[in-house]
Amino acid sequence: MNKLKFSFNTLRVLKRINYNKRSFCISIPKPIDSNPTITVPPTPIINNSNNTNNNNNNYNNSNNYNSNSNNNNNNFINNEKGNNKNSNNEQLSSKNQYIKLLNKIRDDYTGKMTTSEVEKYIQLEQNILESDELIDFHLGTFYAQGILVEKNNEIALEYFRKSADNNNSKGQFAYGLSLIFNNTENLFKPLFPTIINNSSNNSIENDNILLGNGWVSIKNNGEEQFDYKKWLKEERKKSILFKENLIKDEIKERERIEKGLRYLHLSAIQNFSVAQFNLGTILLHGRFNVDRNEKQGLYWLDKASTDFDDINSTLELGKYYLSTYSTDTSNEEHLILALKYLIKGSKLGDSESSFLLGSTFINRDIKDKEINDGDDQEEEQLIDSIKFLKLSIEQGNCKAPAFLALLYLDGVGGVGKKNIERFNHYLELGVERGDSTALLILGEQYFKGENLREQSYKKALQLFIDASNLGNSDAYINQGVCHFNGFGTDVDYSKAFYCYQNAFNLNNKSIAAISNLSNMYKLGLGVPKSPENSNYFNSLLIKIHQESYNSNNN
Repeated sequence: MNKLKFSFNTLRVLKRINYNKRSFCISIPKPIDSNPTITVPPTPIINNSNNTNNNNNNYNNSNNYNSNSNNNNNNFINNEKGNNKNSNNEQLSSKNQYIKLLNKIRDDYTGKMTTSEVEKYIQLEQNILESDELIDFHLGTFYAQGILVEKNNEIALEYFRKSADNNNSKGQFAYGLSLIFNNTENLFKPLFPTIINNSSNNSIENDNILLGNGWVSIKNNGEEQFDYKKWLKEERKKSILFKENLIKDEIKERERIEKGLRYLHLSAIQNFSVAQFNLGTILLHGRFNVDRNEKQGLYWLDKASTDFDDINSTLELGKYYLSTYSTDTSNEEHLILALKYLIKGSKLGDSESSFLLGSTFINRDIKDKEINDGDDQEEEQLIDSIKFLKLSIEQGNCKAPAFLALLYLDGVGGVGKKNIERFNHYLELGVERGDSTALLILGEQYFKGENLREQSYKKALQLFIDASNLGNSDAYINQGVCHFNGFGTDVDYSKAFYCYQNAFNLNNKSIAAISNLSNMYKLGLGVPKSPENSNYFNSLLIKIHQESYNSNNN
């Protein structure tokens, strides 16, 4: 039986790291949540996901409230509380409905909320004395997130539209991005996680399914003969109608996205930095089928970074110029710009910027020029990558501890001699922060019984499982090998096969995953024997090796 391949990377990882890339961590596809959960993630458009300190709460970014009023807002609310008692929500004005919801929060929930939630509540109270269009924006957020009301995308969108059409920059941003996402729910981080009403209507109605289930969908009581020609004619009509509706839907989607972009532009023109960041990112990368416009995208990102010290925009610019420099190392101008924005992001407290500086320029003779905030002095100073890695750790980055740990393990990258104690210290810190690579490496230590770790297949397997659950492709491979050979568990070829399959789905160029799948199909272990599938994976291996050979010789 052919030996299956492990994906141990502890001792080889430094040779595999491309320091011009964002990170040595395995890339994890995010559910389109993320939008991109988009996830969408805390920050619309970009899901920088695993960054524990990352940047700003987007809702806070889009709500810079004026706290200078000395009025007693609680008394103001109480005076309004009795108005329109017999009216339902549809009959209440925006302001009265807003006051009613705030009263409910104050009376029933402030004692249960966190300090940051209470601060947000106070800011919302202060907005009662401001414009109605800002209140409409907040009501839209309440309905989008289900805060003391049932989530309702249509009502939220209508409130955002009212705010936007009254020239409120936050409303224009929310309405524009809602049109682009075709959803209002994930625009911002939850405003009040303690009290959000998570009840939502999960029923799904789809009136656009036109093709049906073919001939089996036709009722046939057995008394009349099935008319194939009639069925075929009807199905062709349905197919034509489906294609026509598909074209109409595509046109509507394009119009909706174009309208959303117009509102994002209006918000950006009013100097709302969150809108400038999102607009710049969409145009720079051509997302949502928008025509890519590098010049405009860079303009809006630079404006948000320069005028408002927007961390997200600063990081995005740093990553962009770093990426373009990595594809053309002769472009020194882009290298200088990458350094400029990443160092600025690091100074603003962004851990990802600090990590990129520490991991990308390690052992590189990059002089510290043009990074002195416009000073005429040119300090001939090497980038201190270890300093930036440690700074990134202090700022809460989850990836930096494992990276630094490996440097101490091999005694490279400017850390001095090999230091097992520091290796274990930073590795355990990465595990505490939930980094999948740190979990993987610690599992390898237990599997081999190395670096002061007592050998334990069971502990190793559990760590591989934990890392796999975070989407680490290499961890799935190691977990599969444990199931295949019975390390720390019973032999189970089916589980091993599915682990390799998951690894391949996460990284379709993983040589270990492809090789193991080929062997499993060839031998019929955990899956029906299939020479065709085995040959398919073998052909992928040949293709990957050929691409690697061509790349190394160019």
